[in-house]
Amino acid sequence: MFANQQKGNRRPGIPCPECGFFIEMPLEDLLYKQEFKCPGCLLELRMDRSSSQKALELLQQVKVAMDDVKKASDFTR
Repeated sequence: MFANQQKGNRRPGIPCPECGFFIEMPLEDLLYKQEFKCPGCLLELRMDRSSSQKALELLQQVKVAMDDVKKASDFTR
């Protein structure tokens, strides 16, 4: 679900099952969008949210933790 952008940096997404193009997806898109389109071949992908419920719950926890870290690192608040 993550690809190396640079050494140590990762961005969320998946490789297209049709053409292999890396489809970058922000966590918010993974959590809330129903379908995605591959920019490489325009294949439309749909997530079966019911069978992916556990993974979506874990992603939600990751998003909350990332938001908490971001808030904690902003010393101007």
